[in-house]
Amino acid sequence: LVSCLRHAIKRIDIGNPGAVFSIKPQAPGRLDVGGEELYSSLMLSEGGQVQQAHQPAMPATTVWDSLQTAQGHWLATHAGLFFAVANGVHQRVHADDPVLGAPARVLIERDGDLWIGTLRGLSRLREGVAREVRPAGGRAFGYVYALCLNVEQRLWVATLGRGLWRETENGWVQVLGG
Repeated sequence: LVSCLRHAIKRIDIGNPGAVFSIKPQAPGRLDVGGEELYSSLMLSEGGQVQQAHQPAMPATTVWDSLQTAQGHWLATHAGLFFAVANGVHQRVHADDPVLGAPARVLIERDGDLWIGTLRGLSRLREGVAREVRPAGGRAFGYVYALCLNVEQRLWVATLGRGLWRETENGWVQVLGG
């Protein structure tokens, strides 16, 4: 099997041999790739060819996640949260916020709200206003490194040190046991 995979999988030259941390589908036929001082948009043809669509100006930092929304393009980076309008330059936003000013790891959109996981917790941006989200008891989620929506459009939050959490009608519940 490994022998066959050597011929089926090939490296794509994106101009940076460093680590890649994020591959995110955007528009049909387009992937955003983020990594160690890397952000690139790739176009995929039906024949399996890959070409760089554009290399937008980006901060000199690690890009952990990216997300295209109706408002523009977001980057979760080690230097914090960045935003750009269509084909614009990414600028750092909410740098003075205690949670959003921390290194960001993951982005997800639900009902027009942007949810951002950082090393200091979980925040929600609604109409440009940031609000930290905490489970009952008031203690922050801490290092949020993955977010997922289930079929009911409720969030699941993966943390480093505080485990797995899910959103319910009655608030946040930690997933324990089997």
